[in-house]
Amino acid sequence: WALAIFLNQSMTLLMFPGLLVRVPWHSWGDWTPVILIAVFNYCDLIGKGIGPYCSPHLSGGKLLTIVCIRCSLFPLLLMCVLPCSAPYLDPGHSEIALVMSAVIGLTSGIFATIAMSRG
Repeated sequence: WALAIFLNQSMTLLMFPGLLVRVPWHSWGDWTPVILIAVFNYCDLIGKGIGPYCSPHLSGGKLLTIVCIRCSLFPLLLMCVLPCSAPYLDPGHSEIALVMSAVIGLTSGIFATIAMSRG
């Protein structure tokens, strides 16, 4: 459980807020960081609320496996940011960054709640 908590929190702090607010989105302008942080926080709150309902079905090994799979979100978010002049996953024409912010927040809330309550 301790390793799952460590990996979950480490990946969350790698992505939020530092990397998430660097996502360029031309249609929202200066509001982009505010909206992405609000979506993350809202989904994190939802994840913390539904986490206890998911916990009876997860053992420590399964949770660690899922948290390791969650680590794949970091390179995806990095592709939205680098290079800033022409990102690989261009968030200017899609809602990729918005969806990723929601997924990062939701998984952070769920896995943190499960690991803290069971560990």
